[in-house]
Amino acid sequence: MTQESRILTDTLMDDLRPKGVLEHLLEAVRSDRDLNMEFRRHCADIYCKGYQMHLQSVGGHGYKISVHEKFCDEELPLTSQEDVVEFVKTKSPLIKQKMAMHCAYGHEIEFEQSFIRANNREPGIHTDYFAVDRQVLMGSSKNQLDVLGIHWPDHKNDKDLGLALIEVKYGVSGGVEKIAAQVNRYYEGLKANIDFFANEAEGILRQKLELGLIAAGESPGAIEKLKRLPVSRDLKRVKIVLALVDLSPDAGGVKAAELKQLPFADQIELFHLGYGLWDENADKKWRD
Repeated sequence: MTQESRILTDTLMDDLRPKGVLEHLLEAVRSDRDLNMEFRRHCADIYCKGYQMHLQSVGGHGYKISVHEKFCDEELPLTSQEDVVEFVKTKSPLIKQKMAMHCAYGHEIEFEQSFIRANNREPGIHTDYFAVDRQVLMGSSKNQLDVLGIHWPDHKNDKDLGLALIEVKYGVSGGVEKIAAQVNRYYEGLKANIDFFANEAEGILRQKLELGLIAAGESPGAIEKLKRLPVSRDLKRVKIVLALVDLSPDAGGVKAAELKQLPFADQIELFHLGYGLWDENADKKWRD
């Protein structure tokens, strides 16, 4: 299967920059804590509450926004800055409201988006991981990784960055019991084409840093450093992150024995995230 790059074209990058036709759309995404923008080479997807608005080129410097008909039954032209300002002020808030009201409960993709926003854009976190892209094909349409990211544990050094394969599981229905086989397929897909994925991570990271879509409270100096750091092609540097969001103890846990059998087991990191409180998961060590 041929992998297709998602690094934005020069034209779309220019149109998102200051004075570009899409400048105000980018400003809206950066300032709205419900929105994420993911790059798709000639187009982009703006995610909100588990749903998406699709930004598509119509030629030259013209674009249009389309969403599912349950949120808006027409394509919205963005052929000028005036069109974009009108969309941001009047159309986008109504679409967002419909998306927020469409489902009365959260679902996995919504928490995945929240996870991306927190690590990429929340100023008080200073995370060791940044999310670069989501729903990434790891060599096959059956192997769709939740999040491709980079690992940057030591912000003071000028070393290269490590790749991160991040899988998000939510609640009792996330399929966590099959996660060992799942991450093994992702790792094999990465192994077969690591140069491509490292190039993708490096290119998209630098574009998102330039556009202010990744910041997370980093200083201007740290951002400039990140823009020039290469992404390592060393498989030993890869982190496999399993992010378990609000996973109830009653759901059945990760099969640790299966994970330990994987040849890259020492590269796996397991995180329990979310808001759910269970006595079984409470930290008892602080009393020691």
